Amino acid sequence: MGGVPVRAQCSSLELAKGMQELGVWGGEGLVATTAFGGLTRPEAEGRRSTVLGLRYGRVLFAKDSLSLSYIADLVPIEIQRGNVTRESDSLTPTARATVYGTGLAPFGLKASFGRARLKPFVSAAGGFLVFGRRVPLPAATKLTFTGDIDVGADLWTRASRAFTLGLKFHHISNAGTGDVNRGLNLFVVRGPRDAAPPEPTPPVRH
Repeated sequence: MGGVPVRAQCSSLELAKGMQELGVWGGEGLVATTAFGGLTRPEAEGRRSTVLGLRYGRVLFAKDSLSLSYIADLVPIEIQRGNVTRESDSLTPTARATVYGTGLAPFGLKASFGRARLKPFVSAAGGFLVFGRRVPLPAATKLTFTGDIDVGADLWTRASRAFTLGLKFHHISNAGTGDVNRGLNLFVVRGPRDAAPPEPTPPVRH
């Protein structure tokens, strides 16, 4: 992700312990899966999501071609389209609506690999989202908990800028706090352009 490296060359860029990042990312959820004890096929059909996130990260460990970073995401808005608000029965069809939420994922770790400007990564994070209506089903809750697994790559375009393309497995459920706890599991394609803070000006030596 975006950051200020200690050492940079034309064809390589090394991360260093203590390096920080600030970034903006967005994603589009195109497929809701029925796997992992989630929604049934009729409940998962027609669902889409859009998410906007703000990322903070800090490199905790860096050695050779491996770095490990703490990451936290603020989610100003997540939009769930096709959310079920009334389930069908013999007399009434399923009702759906667009639902808006906001939240935070403060518990995350990211592993990056390689010394080249293109750095593959895998990350995992957890947090919560609060929606204006119950998600993903009428008997669920407005307060939900999230678990995310990301795989992708950061492409450093210069020392303080990186472009990222990744695939996120995005899980939303209520951890058993609602009458129904069938999770919403989405595959989200995300392609942010991350901005890092500028490199500090070195002190003047007399």
